[in-house]
Amino acid sequence: MMSMSWPRPCVWNAPGPFDRDFRSRSCVEKPSYFSSSRGDPTARGVEPESSRTKLVAARSTSARAARTARAVGPSPGGESSPHSTQRRAPARDTRHAAPTARAADERATSAQRLTSAGTWITAMLARRPRPRVHRCAPPALHPTPTTHRSHRRRRLNPVNWRAAVAHAHRKYYCPRLSCLPIFMVLPLATGRNAMGTIYCDRSSENARASFVQNGHMVTDGSERADLLWIRKGYQSYFGALREDQLINHIPNERHMINKGLMTLALKRFDQRPASGDLRLRDFYQDTYLLFDRAERARFFAQLPGKDRKDNLWILKPGNESRGRGVRILWTLQGLRQACEAGLLDRAFEDNQYIIQRYIKTPLLLENRKSEIRVYWLIASLDPLVVLVYKEGTVRLNTLPFELDDFDNPLIHVTNVYQQKRHPGHDPSAVLKWTFDDLRRYLADRRQVAGPTYLEDSLKPAVKRCLSYVVRACHGALLERRPARGHCFGLYGADLILDDTLHPWLTEVQKGPGLSFDDPVKRTLIPGMLDEAARIMLEIQGRKTRRESLAGLESVKGFEVVINEAQA
Repeated sequence: MMSMSWPRPCVWNAPGPFDRDFRSRSCVEKPSYFSSSRGDPTARGVEPESSRTKLVAARSTSARAARTARAVGPSPGGESSPHSTQRRAPARDTRHAAPTARAADERATSAQRLTSAGTWITAMLARRPRPRVHRCAPPALHPTPTTHRSHRRRRLNPVNWRAAVAHAHRKYYCPRLSCLPIFMVLPLATGRNAMGTIYCDRSSENARASFVQNGHMVTDGSERADLLWIRKGYQSYFGALREDQLINHIPNERHMINKGLMTLALKRFDQRPASGDLRLRDFYQDTYLLFDRAERARFFAQLPGKDRKDNLWILKPGNESRGRGVRILWTLQGLRQACEAGLLDRAFEDNQYIIQRYIKTPLLLENRKSEIRVYWLIASLDPLVVLVYKEGTVRLNTLPFELDDFDNPLIHVTNVYQQKRHPGHDPSAVLKWTFDDLRRYLADRRQVAGPTYLEDSLKPAVKRCLSYVVRACHGALLERRPARGHCFGLYGADLILDDTLHPWLTEVQKGPGLSFDDPVKRTLIPGMLDEAARIMLEIQGRKTRRESLAGLESVKGFEVVINEAQA
């Protein structure tokens, strides 16, 4: 049986049929806050057995007497009136009847009561006009204050309750659910197993569409949402988080997203003796920090005396994305002279430039350079929980690979944004593959890997790489956390396979391309976002209840990279 939690106290404007004769043995016991006698301690709790027995008998007798009077009808002499002296037939007292007959009578009474309750709820909810709401956002399941002065307490908007009942009926279908009292139906939509409400800012339309497509309740207000999905201006939300509210950003995540700061953290972590068997050189090409004078001097010291075309390096600004500012270099004497003259110091420091050894022998798919994008989630920082999604994308360039054509971004820069905005882009070119496409190509067409290469080799290597990156940046990520709320991050990691099928990390992306501009992402993104939201809402609930994060039930398509709660 699923766990249920009662909704908040509420006051309805009109009494319902289940506000009387409610402590019958065939009904669910009425909560204390439905009682109108707040000063009476027996009305808020469970009264003693003798008083309760008398109350049940009295109310049952009164209800049956009323039904018997309605069945008898008016007197033969004329219409029945409130002042009529016509003696009505006494109600049959079934307290001492046979158990079988009494149980049958109570079952019939309960069925009639539940049916009338469902009819009353439907009539009451239909009494108010439907408000205008966002097309993709169901009404929020939250109490709204009334503007009428006569109401001293907050009441619940019936339209919101109606949305909750409809959501519960869709999620937990039962033929008789529509006739249940609303406080019996509502916990299905607000209990521990339910999905919370999500708020998306205006620039997150693709995320909003994905959440709505998968049945999440999306609200237009961020104050009462359980999960905030923000794309722009997220820094302003950290100070206004509730204790149990989620936001999809980590305040200090720039130390992992900025290429220069990430490289600095990776190098420091690699110098620790207890960093493990995996070393930085095993998944990260030789990289130098040009914004650090000592590191820059070491870079120029290791260069040959004369420029050679086989000595290729790639120049990257640390805080840029989508391939902006990337250059392929082999003539480095001009760069050396500019640095010695101090002409580039300000630019290198402002943008945290790095220079990295270029992979000259990448894996070619249909004779084109390719890159792998994996989606991964930092679900918790304390305890540390990191997950990676089982599916990803394979990005291809437009033109065939030629090592000597350094200035053509359609050959060397494996970024779809740069590919599509280039004047020479072919709109009919296929720029995205799925992991299944990669598996079939390597196993069937090229026959350079077995059918289980991704599961046996590639994915374990990616997990080790991500674990190394997170542990190297973990100390910086723990800083500047908000005093309230829970932070998480959904990221993308880009890796290039060389001709030996060895993966090399190139960068970590924030907000990893959630657009639906191609069939591959339209299939992958909605399911991945849906599961990420469910995982975070489950973690939020567990942290609120102070439960362990081991064995997360919402993890289906994601795979565990780190979970310190299971250690």
